[in-house]
Amino acid sequence: REQNLDATTLPFRLCPSALLALDVAAAVARVAPNCLYKPHASSDLVDAAQTNAVYQHERFVVMEVARGAFLLCTHVHADAGNSWHTSWATRPFLFSAALDAHVAAAALSLAVLVWDQTCPSSRPPSLLDACCGSGTFSMAGINAGCFSHVAATEINADFAARVLANFEHMGVQSQVTVLTHDARMRFPAAVHKAPPDIVVANPPWGWKLKVQAPDKKASMPTGKAGHVGEDSTCTAKEIVVNLLREFP
Repeated sequence: REQNLDATTLPFRLCPSALLALDVAAAVARVAPNCLYKPHASSDLVDAAQTNAVYQHERFVVMEVARGAFLLCTHVHADAGNSWHTSWATRPFLFSAALDAHVAAAALSLAVLVWDQTCPSSRPPSLLDACCGSGTFSMAGINAGCFSHVAATEINADFAARVLANFEHMGVQSQVTVLTHDARMRFPAAVHKAPPDIVVANPPWGWKLKVQAPDKKASMPTGKAGHVGEDSTCTAKEIVVNLLREFP
């Protein structure tokens, strides 16, 4: 949101959702006036101290993709062919709902920026990737090289075993701890022993994604177990609430 901006020239209809998206962009600009959310030589996560003297502020664009739905966008350079994104795209365990690697890196960039500004410390933060799926958040954290430890949890034991194959594919299996755990429940002592500083999660979502809820299947009517609709929404909410409760 620039000063002297003529709103009629913006590439979308004026509505509360569009104004909210602009407010988000303005908030990011206020928090990080000199930071650029782009990869540098060694990592996707931006070191604000190193970046301030080199880059100018990143420009954001708000795009309307559907009625009332907007995306806050910025430019991403095409991979040079030797980045971790390229190798990660060839991982053995991949599914349609897997998180995009650039999205994961961008989300962690914002999280690390907030950590650096609100919790200044000489020690590096630790990361928990709840509902890790194919492990993209964890891989982004490992590649960043700024986390003291990376832990990943997954309710599906088969997924948890297969995500290890993804980390082996990248040669980083020794840099992450993978646990089979339902993120709606209390996390095991192994996690609470050293509580994570940053928690990220991509909870189950969508009509075609089957949510595994073993403890609820017995009480569900015949033919309803595994159905996704209202149950998937509730499951995602339960996960978020539990994460906020356990790691305030």
